Amino acid sequence: MIMELDDLKKTWKENTIQTSQNKNIMEMIQHKSYGPVAALKRSYRKQMIVMALIPFLLLLTNMDDVQKPLTSVLFWSYVAFCIGIIVFTFYNYRIVERMQTMDKMVKQNLEQQIITLETRLHWTIMVYVLLYCSLLH
Repeated sequence: MIMELDDLKKTWKENTIQTSQNKNIMEMIQHKSYGPVAALKRSYRKQMIVMALIPFLLLLTNMDDVQKPLTSVLFWSYVAFCIGIIVFTFYNYRIVERMQTMDKMVKQNLEQQIITLETRLHWTIMVYVLLYCSLLH
């Protein structure tokens, strides 16, 4: 009985797989094609592309009379809004890009940049709410 328990204990120790719970966070962050930072960069890049296409789509819908949207204040308001969103998104994109090249300590750098992104997200939400409310009136 004791021999069987010793054999079982020996087998159990030999078969345990050592898995590292600590992943290399710098490797995950700095990887260019996958990971949370790469997904955030793709999201910002898509947003910039979509905002750049909106004025052209508005022009395409008025192909029969191109002069009409070009003289419209509403069209130029859309263009200014899209340019503002593109600039805002570009700055966020740059912050996320800096997350991949960290010079400071990892935790301090991530906290600083995430707080900046969260603050900008709150401002974005407030701007969208204000625009929505202004469209309702």
